[in-house]
Formats: sequence, structure tokens, C-alpha cells
Amino acid sequence: MPIVKLRKLTHSYALTVPKEFAIVADNYHVYQSEDGMLLYVPDNIKNPFGKSDLAYFKQKYGKK
Repeated sequence: MPIVKLRKLTHSYALTVPKEFAIVADNYHVYQSEDGMLLYVPDNIKNPFGKSDLAYFKQKYGKK
């Protein structure tokens, strides 16, 4: 499993994407769980998990 380094930009932070991962969109929705896990979902995918699973994730980890 690759490890990425958090980089500080002028007024924000960036995580690099390793080359072995395919970039499938220009824009992503980002969710953060209470324990700090980040989930990036391409904006062209409306529901990556199925209707109930995405609703559950949004309800449980809802920071967007």
C-alpha cells in the first residue's frame, strides 16, 4: 500500500496521487470520518456504493 505525504500549499494542503492509481475525474467529493479517514469520490459517479451504503456513509461520516 503506497504512502503519500501531505504537502502544504499557500493556504491549503495537498495529497499526491501515486502513479499506480488511475485518475478518472477532474473533480472529487471528499468525505472525512470521525477518525480522520478521507474518501475521495469522483463527481461523475453519483453513488459508488449503492443507494443505502452511500446514505449510511454520509450520515455516519457526513463532513463534506
